[in-house]
Amino acid sequence: MKLSIVVLAVLVACVTAEEPMARLVPAARLDQNWTQPFYRNLMVQDPPMNGSDVVVLQNLIARSPYCTQFDITGNYDRSTAAQVQRVQAGLKLPVTGVVDVATSAAVLAEYADDHYHDDGTIPEGYMYKVHVPVYRDRSIETTATLFAANGTVLHRFTVRTHGQNDSAGSALNMFAGDGATPTGLSLLDLNSPEPDPVSYGPYP
Repeated sequence: MKLSIVVLAVLVACVTAEEPMARLVPAARLDQNWTQPFYRNLMVQDPPMNGSDVVVLQNLIARSPYCTQFDITGNYDRSTAAQVQRVQAGLKLPVTGVVDVATSAAVLAEYADDHYHDDGTIPEGYMYKVHVPVYRDRSIETTATLFAANGTVLHRFTVRTHGQNDSAGSALNMFAGDGATPTGLSLLDLNSPEPDPVSYGPYP
Protein backbone atom coordinates (compact mmCIF):
# COMPACT_ATOMS: atom_id res chain seq x y z
CA MET A 1 0.00 0.00 0.00
CA LYS A 2 1.33 3.44 -0.90
CA LEU A 3 1.58 5.63 2.18
CA SER A 4 0.65 9.27 1.68
CA ILE A 5 1.60 11.71 4.41
CA VAL A 6 0.42 15.27 4.79
CA VAL A 7 3.34 17.63 5.35
CA LEU A 8 2.84 21.15 6.65
CA ALA A 9 5.46 23.88 6.60
CA VAL A 10 4.57 27.31 7.98
CA LEU A 11 6.83 30.02 6.61
CA VAL A 12 6.40 32.58 9.38
CA ALA A 13 5.57 30.39 12.35
CA CYS A 14 9.01 30.75 13.92
CA VAL A 15 10.47 34.24 14.06
CA THR A 16 12.95 35.59 16.55
CA ALA A 17 13.32 39.07 17.98
CA GLU A 18 16.01 39.66 15.38
CA GLU A 19 13.66 38.64 12.59
CA PRO A 20 10.51 40.82 12.48
CA MET A 21 7.78 39.52 10.20
CA ALA A 22 7.40 42.78 8.35
CA ARG A 23 10.62 42.47 6.36
CA LEU A 24 12.63 39.89 4.48
CA VAL A 25 15.57 38.67 6.55
CA PRO A 26 18.38 39.05 5.89
CA ALA A 27 18.21 41.85 3.33
CA ALA A 28 21.30 40.81 1.39
CA ARG A 29 21.93 42.52 -1.93
CA LEU A 30 24.10 41.86 -4.93
CA ASP A 31 24.50 45.62 -5.37
CA GLN A 32 22.57 48.76 -4.47
CA ASN A 33 19.59 47.81 -6.62
CA TRP A 34 18.76 44.11 -6.86
CA THR A 35 17.64 42.03 -3.89
CA GLN A 36 18.21 38.27 -3.99
CA PRO A 37 16.97 36.09 -5.55
CA PHE A 38 16.60 38.66 -8.34
CA TYR A 39 19.69 39.97 -10.11
CA ARG A 40 18.68 40.80 -13.70
CA ASN A 41 15.83 42.12 -15.84
CA LEU A 42 13.43 39.34 -16.81
CA MET A 43 11.79 39.71 -20.21
CA VAL A 44 10.48 37.67 -23.12
CA GLN A 45 13.33 36.39 -25.27
CA ASP A 46 13.95 33.58 -27.75
CA PRO A 47 14.99 31.17 -26.31
CA PRO A 48 13.18 32.12 -23.09
CA MET A 49 15.06 33.20 -19.99
CA ASN A 50 15.02 30.60 -17.23
CA GLY A 51 16.52 29.91 -13.81
CA SER A 52 15.66 29.94 -10.12
CA ASP A 53 14.82 33.65 -10.22
CA VAL A 54 12.13 32.94 -12.81
CA VAL A 55 10.72 30.09 -10.69
CA VAL A 56 10.66 32.34 -7.62
CA LEU A 57 8.91 35.07 -9.59
CA GLN A 58 6.28 32.69 -10.96
CA ASN A 59 5.57 31.22 -7.53
CA LEU A 60 5.24 34.69 -6.01
CA ILE A 61 2.97 36.28 -8.60
CA ALA A 62 0.78 33.16 -8.57
CA ARG A 63 -0.26 34.37 -5.08
CA SER A 64 -1.36 37.73 -6.44
CA PRO A 65 -5.08 38.52 -6.65
CA TYR A 66 -4.31 40.30 -9.92
CA CYS A 67 -3.16 37.10 -11.65
CA THR A 68 -5.17 34.52 -13.49
CA GLN A 69 -4.14 30.86 -13.51
CA PHE A 70 -0.96 30.09 -15.44
CA ASP A 71 1.66 27.35 -15.64
CA ILE A 72 4.80 27.64 -13.50
CA THR A 73 7.37 26.41 -16.00
CA GLY A 74 10.63 28.08 -14.98
CA ASN A 75 10.65 29.88 -18.34
CA TYR A 76 9.94 33.59 -18.69
CA ASP A 77 7.45 33.17 -21.54
CA ARG A 78 4.67 35.34 -22.93
CA SER A 79 2.17 33.89 -20.49
CA THR A 80 4.38 34.90 -17.55
CA ALA A 81 4.94 38.36 -19.02
CA ALA A 82 1.17 38.81 -19.35
CA GLN A 83 0.72 37.94 -15.67
CA VAL A 84 3.52 40.34 -14.73
CA GLN A 85 1.68 43.09 -16.59
CA ARG A 86 -1.46 42.35 -14.56
CA VAL A 87 0.54 42.53 -11.33
CA GLN A 88 2.28 45.74 -12.41
CA ALA A 89 -1.07 47.34 -13.17
CA GLY A 90 -2.51 46.20 -9.85
CA LEU A 91 0.49 47.52 -7.90
CA LYS A 92 0.47 50.85 -9.79
CA LEU A 93 3.79 50.18 -11.53
CA PRO A 94 4.67 50.93 -15.16
CA VAL A 95 3.06 48.15 -17.21
CA THR A 96 5.93 46.80 -19.28
CA GLY A 97 5.92 43.02 -18.78
CA VAL A 98 9.59 43.34 -17.81
CA VAL A 99 10.63 42.45 -14.27
CA ASP A 100 13.01 45.26 -13.36
CA VAL A 101 14.34 46.38 -9.96
CA ALA A 102 11.11 48.15 -9.00
CA THR A 103 8.86 45.27 -10.02
CA SER A 104 11.00 42.62 -8.31
CA ALA A 105 11.10 44.67 -5.08
CA ALA A 106 7.33 45.17 -5.14
CA VAL A 107 6.67 41.48 -5.79
CA LEU A 108 8.93 40.48 -2.89
CA ALA A 109 7.30 42.99 -0.56
CA GLU A 110 3.75 41.95 -1.46
CA TYR A 111 3.98 38.19 -1.94
CA ALA A 112 7.04 36.73 -0.19
CA ASP A 113 4.92 35.45 2.73
CA ASP A 114 2.38 32.81 1.77
CA HIS A 115 0.28 33.47 4.92
CA TYR A 116 -0.37 29.76 5.40
CA HIS A 117 -1.34 28.84 8.97
CA ASP A 118 -1.77 25.30 10.25
CA ASP A 119 -5.25 24.82 11.70
CA GLY A 120 -4.14 21.78 13.70
CA THR A 121 -6.35 19.30 11.84
CA ILE A 122 -5.42 16.21 9.83
CA PRO A 123 -7.46 15.72 6.64
CA GLU A 124 -9.61 12.60 6.55
CA GLY A 125 -8.01 9.60 4.89
CA TYR A 126 -4.42 10.33 5.92
CA MET A 127 -2.49 8.31 8.49
CA TYR A 128 0.08 10.92 9.54
CA LYS A 129 0.93 14.60 9.47
CA VAL A 130 4.37 16.16 9.78
CA HIS A 131 4.36 19.77 10.95
CA VAL A 132 7.57 21.67 10.14
CA PRO A 133 7.65 25.31 11.32
CA VAL A 134 10.39 27.22 9.50
CA TYR A 135 12.30 30.45 9.97
CA ARG A 136 12.75 33.06 7.29
CA ASP A 137 16.45 32.24 7.67
CA ARG A 138 16.18 28.57 6.80
CA SER A 139 19.69 27.80 8.04
CA ILE A 140 18.23 27.93 11.58
CA GLU A 141 17.32 24.51 12.95
CA THR A 142 13.74 23.92 14.00
CA THR A 143 11.72 21.10 15.57
CA ALA A 144 9.31 19.08 13.46
CA THR A 145 6.47 17.01 14.91
CA LEU A 146 5.03 13.75 13.54
CA PHE A 147 1.35 13.32 14.39
CA ALA A 148 -0.86 10.25 14.07
CA ALA A 149 -4.27 10.62 12.42
CA ASN A 150 -5.92 11.08 15.83
CA GLY A 151 -3.57 13.96 16.69
CA THR A 152 -1.27 11.96 18.99
CA VAL A 153 2.37 13.12 18.92
CA LEU A 154 4.48 10.20 17.73
CA HIS A 155 7.88 11.81 17.36
CA ARG A 156 9.69 15.16 17.47
CA PHE A 157 12.94 15.68 15.60
CA THR A 158 15.35 18.45 14.65
CA VAL A 159 15.37 19.61 11.02
CA ARG A 160 17.03 22.30 8.96
CA THR A 161 15.11 23.61 5.95
CA HIS A 162 17.62 25.10 3.57
CA GLY A 163 17.05 28.35 1.70
CA GLN A 164 19.35 30.28 -0.62
CA ASN A 165 22.80 31.26 0.66
CA ASP A 166 25.37 33.75 -0.59
CA SER A 167 28.92 32.82 -1.65
CA ALA A 168 30.07 32.93 1.98
CA GLY A 169 27.35 30.54 3.10
CA SER A 170 25.20 33.14 4.87
CA ALA A 171 21.45 32.87 4.44
CA LEU A 172 19.91 35.24 1.90
CA ASN A 173 16.23 34.40 1.97
CA MET A 174 13.63 31.74 2.63
CA PHE A 175 13.43 30.40 -0.92
CA ALA A 176 14.59 26.88 -1.71
CA GLY A 177 17.71 26.53 -3.84
CA ASP A 178 15.74 25.59 -6.97
CA GLY A 179 13.58 28.71 -6.67
CA ALA A 180 10.50 27.02 -5.28
CA THR A 181 8.78 28.23 -2.12
CA PRO A 182 7.54 24.93 -0.67
CA THR A 183 5.45 26.07 2.26
CA GLY A 184 1.86 25.28 2.98
CA LEU A 185 0.11 21.91 2.72
CA SER A 186 1.95 19.28 0.68
CA LEU A 187 2.01 15.53 0.11
CA LEU A 188 5.02 13.39 0.96
CA ASP A 189 5.54 9.87 -0.38
CA LEU A 190 7.76 7.78 1.90
CA ASN A 191 7.69 4.73 -0.38
CA SER A 192 9.80 6.20 -3.17
CA PRO A 193 13.53 7.03 -3.00
CA GLU A 194 14.63 10.63 -3.53
CA PRO A 195 16.61 11.29 -6.72
CA ASP A 196 19.46 12.93 -4.80
CA PRO A 197 20.64 10.78 -1.85
CA VAL A 198 23.45 13.24 -1.09
CA SER A 199 20.95 15.98 -0.22
CA TYR A 200 18.12 13.85 1.14
CA GLY A 201 19.91 10.87 2.66
CA PRO A 202 19.90 7.18 1.71
CA TYR A 203 16.64 5.35 1.06
CA PRO A 204 16.17 2.58 3.67
